[in-house]
Amino acid sequence: EIVSDKSINKLKFTKDISNKKISVCIPIKLNNERCPGKNTRLLNGKPLCHYLFEVLLEVKKEIDIDIYVFCSDESFKKYLLPNIIFLKRESWLDSNKITFNILFEEFKKIIKSDYYILSHVTSPFIKLNTFINSIKKVIYEGYDSCFPVKNLNDFIWIDNMSNYNSEKIPRTQDINNTYMEIPAFYIFTNNVYEEYKTRIGKNPYK
Repeated sequence: EIVSDKSINKLKFTKDISNKKISVCIPIKLNNERCPGKNTRLLNGKPLCHYLFEVLLEVKKEIDIDIYVFCSDESFKKYLLPNIIFLKRESWLDSNKITFNILFEEFKKIIKSDYYILSHVTSPFIKLNTFINSIKKVIYEGYDSCFPVKNLNDFIWIDNMSNYNSEKIPRTQDINNTYMEIPAFYIFTNNVYEEYKTRIGKNPYK
């Protein structure tokens, strides 16, 4: 599991990435239909978006990343923190019919990068170590992508299919692992997106 409470203490990496660009894309829209204004709502007295911004700025102290808020509404600029870049997108991208691929293609037209991190402010409790260790997996350890998951080690049905033999019910600890994506962030290489047009490659770490 990626998540760790241990201190990083300046992780030492051996691969030289000084000539590689790592770009973070944070898509934000203010006219969210299900929960209007969710990205800027106060959580414990602080705008929700600041939780992600602050942890990514800590990541930036360890690994050179460029952090972009991809948003159509310039009024969001008042929520930016220093070293967070506002990248204006077209308003048609705010439609609820816009898929990941359409949105990311528009971002990628503007920002050319070797590695991309897609992240969302609606997961405010992702730890610094989680980001650092996940980036390490892709950049230094040969994985082509990385994303957090939750192991659902339980009896699960999807439509009419189960993940266990209902005629010979196993112990929960003997059920095959079933993972649920936590869409807090996705880290992937430019090559992954160019080849597969998706944020998860063929050799992901999860």
